[in-house]
Amino acid sequence: MRLFHICLFLTLVLSLPCTAFPDDGTPHDRDVLTAKEIQRAGLTRLGDILLLADKWNICTIDGFSWQASPNGLSSFRGQTWVVMVDGQRMNPNLYDSNNLNLLPIVLDEVDSVEIVSSPRIHHGEFTERGLIHIYTRKPAPGVSFRGSVMGGNETGDPGPYRYTEYSSPNVDFIGPDATLTMGYGSRNWYVQGNVATQVHFFRDPAMVARNSRILKAPDSRALFDRSVSTTRYETLSFLGRLGFDDVWPGMRRVASSFKAGITTSRGKHEPFVGYSFARRYFLFFKPFGREIPVDHRLAHIGQSGTVLLGGDAALTYRLTYSDNQLDKYPNALDVDFDWRIKLFSANIESDFKLKAHRSTAGIEFKRFSLDTSYPLADDAFDILKAYGSLSHSPFESVRQTYGVLAASTDDGTAVKTFASNNWNMNKRNVLTTHLSFSQRLFEEDNSIWFWTARGYDLLNDQGVVYSIAGEFDKSEQFTVDITWKSHLTSDIQIETGPLYRRFEDTYVEQQSFQFDPQECSFDSPVQILPVKEGQLFGANLSIQHHLSPRLFHQLRYGYRHAFSGDEVFKGIWHSIPKHKATYRFAYAPDRNFRIWGALSYTSSSKWEEYRNIDGQSCALAGEAVTYSSTVKSSTILDLQIQKWFWKRKLRGDFLCRNAWNEEFRYHPIGATFDLSFYFQLKILVDSR
Repeated sequence: MRLFHICLFLTLVLSLPCTAFPDDGTPHDRDVLTAKEIQRAGLTRLGDILLLADKWNICTIDGFSWQASPNGLSSFRGQTWVVMVDGQRMNPNLYDSNNLNLLPIVLDEVDSVEIVSSPRIHHGEFTERGLIHIYTRKPAPGVSFRGSVMGGNETGDPGPYRYTEYSSPNVDFIGPDATLTMGYGSRNWYVQGNVATQVHFFRDPAMVARNSRILKAPDSRALFDRSVSTTRYETLSFLGRLGFDDVWPGMRRVASSFKAGITTSRGKHEPFVGYSFARRYFLFFKPFGREIPVDHRLAHIGQSGTVLLGGDAALTYRLTYSDNQLDKYPNALDVDFDWRIKLFSANIESDFKLKAHRSTAGIEFKRFSLDTSYPLADDAFDILKAYGSLSHSPFESVRQTYGVLAASTDDGTAVKTFASNNWNMNKRNVLTTHLSFSQRLFEEDNSIWFWTARGYDLLNDQGVVYSIAGEFDKSEQFTVDITWKSHLTSDIQIETGPLYRRFEDTYVEQQSFQFDPQECSFDSPVQILPVKEGQLFGANLSIQHHLSPRLFHQLRYGYRHAFSGDEVFKGIWHSIPKHKATYRFAYAPDRNFRIWGALSYTSSSKWEEYRNIDGQSCALAGEAVTYSSTVKSSTILDLQIQKWFWKRKLRGDFLCRNAWNEEFRYHPIGATFDLSFYFQLKILVDSR
């Protein structure tokens, strides 16, 4: 508690200087991606949004499931950042995975994305681990229709035809994906629904052996035997491209959602229902050191709205229920996660506005429950939260914002607070200071270790050796973000500043993987270790320049370095590249034609838990891959050409990723992302 009092004192004292928001009231601790930015950036799936989160470091093993380190708030080992859609919290989290691609919405629906990269209160959530909030577009007046198809090829990987008489190494298919969205809009109400299908293959040479061998199919090994008839190969190749066979490690996913809205003189109300089913989704489960095929189901139902109380007062409510389930898919290890996590949430929040003040206050109730056949000491737990924030302007150019939230369970209470300080120095320059102190209860992570302590015995059933050193206690985090933002001219904008993070009493999973040459997989005992203290320093830089109405370019840079802490803490942060830089440009010589490009540099990273796999290799049907605990630095060029047709009702996108075909990985045992080509065709029709 000593650190708590010190940090709280500093937070209150440092918040006294004159501060100000820009005239639009937009906080400086977030970034907003507009539909236009998303459209021109060559995104093909919802999870690709993270490619544009420049303050976040990201990594992936398979190109479908992404991990993120949100602006130094957590490492790749803490995937507890919050996901929201239209004000409703979603629950795509699976153990230590938070996959946007499993949400029951489609990329074409996205109107904007809010990326919160420092701790604050956002719709009842304290964002000490970051937040992604997706806002979907409302249908235009009358009938509207949107459809899209996407497919691509990756060079360099074998693909299914490698084992036919053609022996072609150049046809590893990406997709196909297809979406359809239909809606009707009126002056006071709207309805909209969508359906989507996706196919994804987990068969890069770095993972195809372990993923194929775990599939419980009698000929999963024989698939790679060239003595099998050409007819057999051609049949498997055709089915494999579509993801419909039982041998190739591919996933098929279908999703659908429905939303509606009505606006009256007393407020607005919006229900949302969504469902996603992924057949044979390869979930990377770190305690096993490999992917496990599962059938995944995610269902969500929610209702949110605002009731106007008169004047400048309003009440906002949110009711949500989500059901996140892993079903068994036949596999050689006979793994059955037997996991069905349910989340019910009810929130009510008041909002009062005066001439120079704004205050919010709210309460929220959450219940997490786990359905499993394992006998649990308790199959549910509750979190009750109360929070409030105050924003005021004592002077014309001054605005101060404070917030505090208390989260309570049967085992304790955590206090979270922030202060945001912004000073409009003049018409062109704004200086922002954002501080926070937060405690986090062990229950809030909803981790496998929490449920293991309650009797979820999957790890013991599967022979995973693990140990827990000490007792789990609430962790503490103190953050400082300072940002200077300047409009040097009407066309040039610069934003830069340092950040500082201090972590205390956290826990981490420590492993030292060994290579299994028979399965081309990895295994290791698991140690849960306490980390008493660790400190991180970083900085961000953004420069944007509109050379003309038709030409725009920007430069983004981020730096992260763990400068204090024990070897465990520093080792974890070694997996986060110290340097990350991206240069983007967009050129539109014509309203119906656009060229977009991105040149990205990522420095090398060292994954200490994989240090024993250096030099190990896996060979399959003449294809070999060598593993290393060091992920090399990379410079990647992406290019996209976009053309509109039919009075801007039809659009074609041709995207080239890794145009230089540089050897590029995010993860030591993950896929190599070679030169890839994507083609998207979108149709957009409304009654206007």
